[in-house]
Amino acid sequence: MASYGSNAKSVNPDISSGLPPGWVRARLDECCEIIQGQSPPGDTYNIQGTGLPFFQGAAEFGETYPKAIKWCSAPKKVAEKDDILLSIRAPVGPTNLASEKCCIGRGLTAIRPLANIPPVYILYALRFLVQSLAAAGTGSTFDAIGSATIREFQVPLAPLGEQIRIISEIERQFTRLDAGVKALERTKAHLKRYRASVLKAACEGRLVPQDPKDEPAEKLLIRLKKERQEMWEAKELVRIKPKSTPPENDNWKPTYKEPSLGETKNLPNLPLGWSWVRSEALFIKVTSGSRWWAKYYSLEGAKFIRIGNLNHESITLDLQNIQHVEPPTNAEAIRTRLIPRDILISITADVGMVAIVPDDIGIAYNNQHIALARPLKSLNVYYLAWYLASRYGGWRQFLELQRGATKQGLGLDDILAIHIPIPPLNEQTRIVEEINKRLSIYDKMIETITNLLQRSFSLRQSIFKIAFSGRLVPQDNRDEPATTLLKCIQEERCLDPGQLKNVYHRESKGVHL
Repeated sequence: MASYGSNAKSVNPDISSGLPPGWVRARLDECCEIIQGQSPPGDTYNIQGTGLPFFQGAAEFGETYPKAIKWCSAPKKVAEKDDILLSIRAPVGPTNLASEKCCIGRGLTAIRPLANIPPVYILYALRFLVQSLAAAGTGSTFDAIGSATIREFQVPLAPLGEQIRIISEIERQFTRLDAGVKALERTKAHLKRYRASVLKAACEGRLVPQDPKDEPAEKLLIRLKKERQEMWEAKELVRIKPKSTPPENDNWKPTYKEPSLGETKNLPNLPLGWSWVRSEALFIKVTSGSRWWAKYYSLEGAKFIRIGNLNHESITLDLQNIQHVEPPTNAEAIRTRLIPRDILISITADVGMVAIVPDDIGIAYNNQHIALARPLKSLNVYYLAWYLASRYGGWRQFLELQRGATKQGLGLDDILAIHIPIPPLNEQTRIVEEINKRLSIYDKMIETITNLLQRSFSLRQSIFKIAFSGRLVPQDNRDEPATTLLKCIQEERCLDPGQLKNVYHRESKGVHL
């Protein structure tokens, strides 16, 4: 008899050391039939369900079985029910089981265990060894593995009776693990609803108690109105006359346009001391970002904020993946340069994401998919940003403005048309402090759950590692050794079908995933 596994490639992990008696390290082509996929002619595909389900890669894979989106009327390569489907082109390594007879394209290989080796045993072994399998990928355009690599890839093969016990114990432990994962995912979903409810309560004046001693918002709005006009006048003076020669009279001042406070009669009632205001009255500057700046991209220099640096229901810029630019020295660079406390709002594609420019931003600019809105200084910018970011506040209004105009994005006029409930200034501070406190706890809990969910994958791999080193279930010296199983397969290949009695049929009956 041949020395099993003697011709394996170096990509195979060292799984032979420490294997229990009766186990063997076997090449896939020694214990399985390998069917290389081949895509049929394009005119044989259809989406009407005519012919065999057609699968061509991991894109159609589910947790266990693939989901058909195409069918083929003239298949070239066919997998049978319970064959293992292995993705051999980017990504290399994902596996599924064929739930029925199907056609497979060149992105897949079907692996059919022989001599009643349970397909699930080989499936689990491949999922355990998937990183080693992916490491065999080669190719200049994408990772891929060839048929020779698959044939010579080695798996730890237990005696058949032990294979069945291993599958049963893996499924038992995975069932418990899955229950824990689902509980964590439910908790995570509840926490996300809790986060939204915190922001909703903040928008409606229910997050913190009102204080009758607080100065009402209407007095704050009077100060904001004065501040806005003074800032406009200072900017206008610079524009119309050099600083050294002031204008002879005040005839230029009436050109100032008072912001619209908006129509409030159809808006919800607010708590005592609050006032509705249109966002136009709260910003001194609203402009779009820079266009055509790709030619200024660089590996270092000023930060260039793009839509991927913003997130929903957050007001923190995500600077983990930041583009840098060497900006031009022109008016465009001056117009779109960011300063701390500026509010950024996405206005194309995924509209309504909001972020505050942090104090330590340095030199930075934003692109054309993001609006720059510069708020007045007397307002609590964090309260304003949280309202704009909330799905129950500004974000909902952004979506309504986008849908109402049947357009692909928001205009600058839309940024100025949001109705905002303004609390007393002291209450704004209390609201922001309470949001920060509650969301800090939320963030820590989400981080803990995320870590536990990531650990669940490691636990699965640990279960696989224990299983395929022979330590998950006890050995039974009455089991036929795996070498006998391989010899049986070798002899069966030399005989006509039906000549070899299937001595393993009773033992393997009833195995399922």
